[in-house]
Amino acid sequence: MIVVVCIHLIYFSKAIYQAFQSVYNFQINSLTFPFLPNGLDIGDIVGGFYYSEGSIFCAGYSIYTGNDDLAITLSGDDESTEFIDGLEDGQEIFWVIQDESTMLSYQILLDYSSGANQFTANSINFVSAIYNSENQIGCMDESAFNFNPNAVINTNYCQDIIFGCTDVNACNYDGNANTDDESCYSFDVLLSFDINTQSFNVFTNAVNPEYSWQVEDFILPSYSNSYIPIINGNFTVSVSDENGCVYSDEYLLEDLSINEVVDIVKIFPNPVRNNKVTISSIQLISQFDLYNSVGHYILGKNDINMEKTTFETNTLNKGIYYLKVILEEQSVRLKLIVD
Repeated sequence: MIVVVCIHLIYFSKAIYQAFQSVYNFQINSLTFPFLPNGLDIGDIVGGFYYSEGSIFCAGYSIYTGNDDLAITLSGDDESTEFIDGLEDGQEIFWVIQDESTMLSYQILLDYSSGANQFTANSINFVSAIYNSENQIGCMDESAFNFNPNAVINTNYCQDIIFGCTDVNACNYDGNANTDDESCYSFDVLLSFDINTQSFNVFTNAVNPEYSWQVEDFILPSYSNSYIPIINGNFTVSVSDENGCVYSDEYLLEDLSINEVVDIVKIFPNPVRNNKVTISSIQLISQFDLYNSVGHYILGKNDINMEKTTFETNTLNKGIYYLKVILEEQSVRLKLIVD
């Protein structure tokens, strides 16, 4: 059995020894490749190999980039070493093309307008025709993942079958798997905005979901499946499930209304000048949160359950802030100015 030393489907490498080299020129626009579905295409590899002790090794190769000409330099053997590390003078060259689109490798035969298929050091050779030898190269192990039933030359590179999730968009994608085991799973996340309640709501079918919110680059202090915004902006909710898988959704909010005068809630004084703000409502106040002009959380208070509450502003810089007040039946947003 002939064995091809390989890394991928076949091992293309540059020979290290540089003393005896020859160049093989392929004028691509004058050659045909009937065994390749797209002809020679960008990314395809053409390489010259030599036999040594029952295996073949790469003497040089080139990757086709779309140019009309392809020049491949093959290296000869360094006779000063005990190892065969290149083509010996007069040795037959074993040519291979690897199709990038299918990753299949083929042995090819060449005709020359100048030169020959026997290696001659420091020569320049021109290829006039390419033929398919019909010898396909690949893994011949029937139990391997990459078994090629049409191969007649073994690459000796056979991959074990590795089961796992092969869907790159799935939560449990396994980059090492090459055979899908139907274990892939994902979940949905849909962020919507209710114009009546002026609030975000999240739909998800994740198991035991946890939520995190942000607007633009700011992390928001909310961990529930709903959020009441106080500014416009690009909002993102991220949902993680019990396995730590995370999916996100975004919503660009552009038409949020800010309540300038609301009968049900009063804040005073506004503008603030005495370092103290009072919030008063005809409904029980459950919670309030204060944000700066770009939506960054500043301070807040929970479990108030009163019709009036206060907070200090002595640590705040002058500027515009937004106050979100959550009542027992609704929520209100108000602009607060600190002078």
